[in-house]
Amino acid sequence: MLLGREAELHQLDDLVQRARGGISGVVVIPGEPGSGKTSLLEHFISSLAQDVTVLRGLGVESEAHLAYAGLTGLFRPIFEFVPELPAMQRSALGSALALEGSERGGDQLAVAAGGLALLAAAALRAPTIVVIDDVQWLEPSSLFAVLFAARRIANDRLCIVLAARADPGIDALLQGFPRMPLGGLNLDDAMQLLSTLKADISPNAVGALVEATGGNPLALIEAAQGLDQWQIAGVH
Repeated sequence: MLLGREAELHQLDDLVQRARGGISGVVVIPGEPGSGKTSLLEHFISSLAQDVTVLRGLGVESEAHLAYAGLTGLFRPIFEFVPELPAMQRSALGSALALEGSERGGDQLAVAAGGLALLAAAALRAPTIVVIDDVQWLEPSSLFAVLFAARRIANDRLCIVLAARADPGIDALLQGFPRMPLGGLNLDDAMQLLSTLKADISPNAVGALVEATGGNPLALIEAAQGLDQWQIAGVH
């Protein structure tokens, strides 16, 4: 269930429409754990028309030591365009992504330039939507390539959506991009969310939970599950 994110979905839809017209764009979605970043991205992706190419990436904390692990998964659907790249970029990117027949070698800049060219090639074929969740856990080599591309797209049919937990380190790297912070749910949305728990939680109790949690969806659910019968009824 996705509640209270109509404005954010509208902004993402607008980003896609602009990309269709050849105006590339980037948006960063910062948010605390449990704020609903992943749910928003899933809903957004499911709403996209079938004529677009969707490239999905995910930062994985346990893979933070594996060079280009994030880039490999992100680019897999468009590997077919690698042979179209200039020789140096093709070799560097092929090596980074462990593609068959690629020579070892290629520096980080060549890989990043190759990644940008690969995205541009995909966007020539169809509007391309890049969606990456948990950006804060992308290993440095993949993150460098993603941000290199994000800073240089302009007139491609391409947009990039980056979701990340609030963290000083990643916040500094993502400076300069438009941001779409996820605020907490309001009382009405919180009441609808908590109604799924099949507990008749009083409006007063929900209001207290919203105040205590800042409307964070996950925190609301966890806090509501810990209420006793008197707290559910709003009796203090």
